[in-house]
Amino acid sequence: MARLMSNKEFLSAVQKFTGIQAVSVSTVRGLPEGSLGKIQAYLGRLRLGRLAGMDGADYARWLDAKTRDLQRKLRGRNKRWGLARKSMNLFMRQCLYNTYLSRRFRLARFQKQMEIPLDSRVAREFGKDARNTRRNLTEWPSLNGLKYRVSREYQEHAEDLASRKGLPARVFLDHYLWLKNR
Repeated sequence: MARLMSNKEFLSAVQKFTGIQAVSVSTVRGLPEGSLGKIQAYLGRLRLGRLAGMDGADYARWLDAKTRDLQRKLRGRNKRWGLARKSMNLFMRQCLYNTYLSRRFRLARFQKQMEIPLDSRVAREFGKDARNTRRNLTEWPSLNGLKYRVSREYQEHAEDLASRKGLPARVFLDHYLWLKNR
């Protein structure tokens, strides 16, 4: 009779799968060969158990630290902060949506701090919304040119837009925008 996989082994496999599923070829288009594998391997090895004792402010600091760490893993690519942040946000959103990971690591309590993964399509929609609501929004610099300050500005806009659309958190805006533009 085959040995049953332990809960720890199962969660590890689910996390690795989620990392592969969350960040795809289209996310790393134009990057050097091997970049996708590095990102997916990093996400698959993240110690999500460390989130257990954190609150929302801790989560934000953890996300910043893991973004910088992933950026370093993409060696010599100092302009890759935007890609590292998008990858982290894609992954954490998928973890939130995954029943096993979300329950085990109690991720729903961080949904207000989780960010919408930014890219040019999201930025274009935010730009339209900013013009329609007569707000100023810094021009989108490209994912490769994205830095922390502009990301914060776009995340703040996302928070406001999510609130106006009746969504529970900005992390869910991606799906709203995708359905809107189908």
